[in-house]
Formats: sequence, structure tokens, C-alpha cells
Amino acid sequence: MHIHIGGRVNKKLFGINSIGVETGRDAWAYNDSRTALVHNMARTIDFYNETIDNPERPDINDPRKISWSSSLVRLRKAGKRHDLNPDAIGEALYRPFNLRYIYYDKAFNHGQGRMPQCFPIPSSRNLVICMTGPLANAGFSVLLSKYLPDKHCLSTAQCFPLYVSSGSGTSKENSLVDERQSNHALSDEGLLFFQKAYKKTSISKQDLFYYVYGFLHSEEYRARFASNIKKELPKIFPVTRYEDFLVFVKAGRTLGKLHSDFEEADMHPVQFNKGETSLIPPTDPAGFYRVEKMRFAGKRPNWDKTTVIYNSNITISGIPLDQRQAGAGVGDGAPENYYR
Repeated sequence: MHIHIGGRVNKKLFGINSIGVETGRDAWAYNDSRTALVHNMARTIDFYNETIDNPERPDINDPRKISWSSSLVRLRKAGKRHDLNPDAIGEALYRPFNLRYIYYDKAFNHGQGRMPQCFPIPSSRNLVICMTGPLANAGFSVLLSKYLPDKHCLSTAQCFPLYVSSGSGTSKENSLVDERQSNHALSDEGLLFFQKAYKKTSISKQDLFYYVYGFLHSEEYRARFASNIKKELPKIFPVTRYEDFLVFVKAGRTLGKLHSDFEEADMHPVQFNKGETSLIPPTDPAGFYRVEKMRFAGKRPNWDKTTVIYNSNITISGIPLDQRQAGAGVGDGAPENYYR
């Protein structure tokens, strides 16, 4: 006895699911610095508008000025001009445990899926269960986020929200997506399925949301249905006893808080094998800390993911391996996406 978590089936647990945001121009639409993001987007938007007036200009495809996608080309051909929208800037989960500022705008995001229903504006906060999509090249992972998720926060991430906004998505008053102004994304039939399984009408949709999150972390479930979850969205089963259901709910809540509130966690102590500056500060800080590309120690395929070579001056070791494994499959040899 099971129920589909979502997708194109009649009976499912979540009434809505969506792929994460795909900007089609990450170099422009994402940045660690809000100021730099504003600068970059202002430049590329100005250039976009100029190409409407002069579509034959020789630098129209210059990647230093713009990154075209099929959706943006259509807007240009239709003569749709745009201005920089400061309210389109907010934080997004770019990769596991890696927040970046995003320009969240329909015109300059190649695809938003149904994310505007989950995160009406970039400052919205919701809870979404993100998991690797079917046929992804990575192993199965699942991560709870309260931030707008990128398509590749996990490999081709499919996201299942707790709430769906009932507002227009145009007002800052919609910044909190919750039960006061929204609808639960979990279906009534999904709730009834579990209430009947345990003969307990006290089970709530929020209980069920956290049960799913805890259940998807079950090592027994992942091992038993490994081939299934590589090819299709997971099926969710009620565990035999109601007492065990409550254990999974509690586990889901605990894991969910740990994962979604990762920025509030205590910093893990690491070792500076090179680059310790507490006693003697560098004479040229800008040059000392400049980084072109961080990398793990070792060589492919035997990366030492407990050690990061920040640059020729700084090497950091003692990084807990479990933290890196939380983002397994998103890309090896690219620690800049995980360690900041």
C-alpha cells in the first residue's frame, strides 16, 4: 500500500511540485554580493534593451555582455523592454548549504516552473522538500529548504512545498508563505490515505510533510527501492505502526530544522595547514586571499574532500566528510559551491 509523492498521477500526496529555478545565466543572475549582482544585472539589462534598437550589432552575442536563452531571444524579438527591478533581488539556495543572491525575474530567468506559487517574491520563505529528479546523473539526495531553490541545488531538483501562496505574489506582504494566507500543498486525499491507514484523524498535513522528509532519509527505504527512485518520483508508504509514524515525524522535524536553518549552526573548527593569519596578518590582504578556483586535495577520482586548497597561500583541512556528502552528486572537485 503506497501513494505517489507527486507527478502526473491522479492520486498523489502533494498537489503541486516544481523544478527549481533555472536562470539560464547564472554568471549574471547569481552572485555572493548583492552590490555586484545589481551591477551585473543593470549592465546586461541595458545591453538587452540596446539590442532591441540595434539587433544587427556585431557584439550582440558577446558573453561578456549578455547570456541569451531562447526565452530571452523571444522577448527581444517581441520588442519587450525591461528595467532593473530592485525588488527582484533576494536569496536562493544555489547548491546544498550554499546561499547566493538571485535576480528572481520571469524575463531574466529562463524557467521558474511553479516556483512563483511557492515563493511569490524572492524574500518569501516557505518550506520545500528538494530531491534529485528522476534519471539524474547523481545518487538520490533530499534536502529541506526555506529558501527559493535553484534547479541544481540538487541534480535537476524536484521540489515539494509545504504551502502554496494564495496571494498575488506582487506585494511584500506575501513575504511569509504560511497557513495564515496560503493553502497546504499536500492533498486532502493524501492526508485521508494516512488517516485511514492509522485510523487517526488527528494526523495533520504538517505532520505528514515532516513524515515524508524523515521517511525519505530512511536508509532501509533507499536501499530497498534504489532502482525505483533513480527512475521515478518516490512512492511513500505508511510504516506499520502509528508509533513508528510518529518517530518519523519527529525525525523529519529535527532533520528539517537542522537542514533549513543551516546558517544558524555552529561553525565547525578546521585546521589551517597553510595560511594561518592570527599571529601575523598578511602585508597584502587582497593578494593573499585572492582565489581563482578552489579545489580539493588529491587528484580525480581520488579527491581528498576533507582538505580544500583555497589558493597557493591557504590550505584548510579537518573538514567533516559528511558535510560534503550531503551534496553528493552535484559536482566533484568544486568546493567553492559548498565551503564558504
